[in-house]
Amino acid sequence: MKKAQMEIMGLAIIVVLLSVGMLFAVSYMVRRPQSDIKKTYTYSETASNLLGAVLKTSSDCSQTTFSELFYDCGRGGILRCTEDQNSCEYLEENMQKILDATLKNIKYEFKADVTLTAGESESKILINNDCTTKFGQVKMYPLPLHPYPGTLFITLRICQ
Repeated sequence: MKKAQMEIMGLAIIVVLLSVGMLFAVSYMVRRPQSDIKKTYTYSETASNLLGAVLKTSSDCSQTTFSELFYDCGRGGILRCTEDQNSCEYLEENMQKILDATLKNIKYEFKADVTLTAGESESKILINNDCTTKFGQVKMYPLPLHPYPGTLFITLRICQ
């Protein structure tokens, strides 16, 4: 073989090796699992928007919003919604219904809780759908109880 033919053969081998390398690179990129950024963002925004909407929603308890009911519940549940139900009991029952109707309907698992923190003491209301998977995105709304001591933290976790 002549020297020029050997050089062309060497170039052809290099081109074949580069093609095989590119084939492996492309197949690796296609098989790699997609990023969870979109899912994480969706869960986060769903939790945020849902809590924001619920807090502004009016209730059938003395013409108050859910935000006002949470505030009253944090002060000890003074407001009576029915003869046998104060604002805390009303919230626990109706928040469960709202979250079931929205999040369960779109097949999201969730866990919600309301925590009153006043000094060293802490009390909770749990609204639960028993997540079977790890916790995903958490959205927390603090609700100060001024002029009363303490802050109410409303937390919604959407599980992945």
